[in-house]
Amino acid sequence: MKKNIKISGVGCCLVDRVYNNVSFNSDGFEKYLSFKPGDGGLVAGNLVFREEFEDFSGLDLNQFVKSVSDDKMPDAINIGGPSIVALIHAAQMNQKAGCSYHFYGVGGEDSDGDFLCDLFKQIPVNTDAYELKGSVTPSTIVLSDPRYDHGNVERIFINSIGAAWDYMPEDLDDNFFESDVVVFGATALVPPIHDKLETLLGRAKSRGSLTIVNTVYDFRNEKANPDQKWPLGESDQSYAHIDLLVVDLEEACIWGVVSGGYACFYVGGTYLEKESGEKRRRIVPYYEKYQKQISE
Repeated sequence: MKKNIKISGVGCCLVDRVYNNVSFNSDGFEKYLSFKPGDGGLVAGNLVFREEFEDFSGLDLNQFVKSVSDDKMPDAINIGGPSIVALIHAAQMNQKAGCSYHFYGVGGEDSDGDFLCDLFKQIPVNTDAYELKGSVTPSTIVLSDPRYDHGNVERIFINSIGAAWDYMPEDLDDNFFESDVVVFGATALVPPIHDKLETLLGRAKSRGSLTIVNTVYDFRNEKANPDQKWPLGESDQSYAHIDLLVVDLEEACIWGVVSGGYACFYVGGTYLEKESGEKRRRIVPYYEKYQKQISE
């Protein structure tokens, strides 16, 4: 009998509020752009924390968003975060592969937390280990400029860590470390987990798990030490415990390019399927065409 493969992930999960058609080159916007690394200003393609941006701009975030979006509602409100979104995507693309997907994370006891829990009912990922504690659910304002860089498009992210400040290594139970595969996704936005990655990765390896790490822009460490590399856990020994750091597999890169390109056809990180297998069925033709393109 074929063994079920258990995949458990921890890391960034939040509410994305996406605003399209925001011009980064407008007179009203340019004054909020960064002058130097880590100063709290906005940088195309990068992330900044809400508190740092508010100090830099002198504005409440909601005031700023209203001013640059012409006081309109978000174009999309969705499940976001490179950890949960990656798990959802993997589950949607491999629903017949004998894998089960489990997410560990945290939200606040607020309307955003309730919103995420409602959407979780529509995804093929087990979220029983997702907790609601604290008052504020992590969230990100995503500003998108389709005309940036001669139409190559770029986004800016303003992140509120919220309850993720209180998600601790001890919140990961034995079931997490006994998984066949453990994934640490964008943990720079869950600081207590990120700062203990060496220990957590080592614990997973000691249980025989395959370990995967995918990263995100680390504004906290960029601000603290803008001239140094970003730390991954307590020391560089973390790398010795990583089986796959998601920057190096050719097949994974092809799927990443195609999946990222397909994300341009909908707004927000998560594609909510109407039926099982829908996303894979829609993406495979692009995968086949891209393979053919790069082999010619």
